[in-house]
Amino acid sequence: ALTLRGSVDLPKLERVVPTLPLLEGQVSLTAGLSDQGQGRRSTFAIQGHDVLVHLRNTIKPKVLKIENPSLIGSVQDGKLVIEEESVLLWGGGRIEPEGWLLLQDDYPFDLTLGLDALKLDQALDSATVPGSWVSLDLTGTASLKGHIKGEFVGRGRLDADIRDLYVRS
Repeated sequence: ALTLRGSVDLPKLERVVPTLPLLEGQVSLTAGLSDQGQGRRSTFAIQGHDVLVHLRNTIKPKVLKIENPSLIGSVQDGKLVIEEESVLLWGGGRIEPEGWLLLQDDYPFDLTLGLDALKLDQALDSATVPGSWVSLDLTGTASLKGHIKGEFVGRGRLDADIRDLYVRS
């Protein structure tokens, strides 16, 4: 087995990939490679620290506050799997992604997002839309299936409970 660890200051990525949005924060990465009779398997854990994404090509400059995301998964036999331990704290709540992407053919995928206590006004505020005129709490599951290659095609479903809906005048 082989394990690699490192970290990246996100602003430095612009030098390598100038088409990326301007990023702030840092990412820690742990990657592993093993071959235990089931074929080669790569694992990864990505942990972000104080991540901000400055969106370009928008009418007004926008900054998306992602805080401290973590993405945990593996790649084996051409299939990238995102594990349920992955989490994104955003909009006053949690988003827990889980799913897979097949790295061949038309790159089919199946993604489920667990949504826990997301607050619409905080999510909009973190996307630099301050002073939202509507607020609600959202808990549930969003799912999306489709493919990426060629033309992005996806079909999804949202099953959620909405609480504390407020509309400001």
